Amino acid sequence: MAVRFFYFPNLQAYFDTKKGFYIYNENGTWLTSERMPANYRGYSRNNGLYVPIKGYFGEKPYSLLDQHKLKYPANYSSRRQLKPMASTD
Repeated sequence: MAVRFFYFPNLQAYFDTKKGFYIYNENGTWLTSERMPANYRGYSRNNGLYVPIKGYFGEKPYSLLDQHKLKYPANYSSRRQLKPMASTD
């Protein structure tokens, strides 16, 4: 399945693979840019801190931001999580 958007939990921002730009909120307004703004530097699509948004192909992924924030909190890691060990008590 093709993925159009990637979500960056730590930034609450998106990357549109179809149009090749980032979508981010600045002072309550959603903006687009080919590069992340200076205050977002250090993040990229290649550093593993993103989540593919499967099944959404509309134009405004941020309309689902509340759902994405719940499912992928700011400390979310796309790397495999270890399961907690069961208590033997």
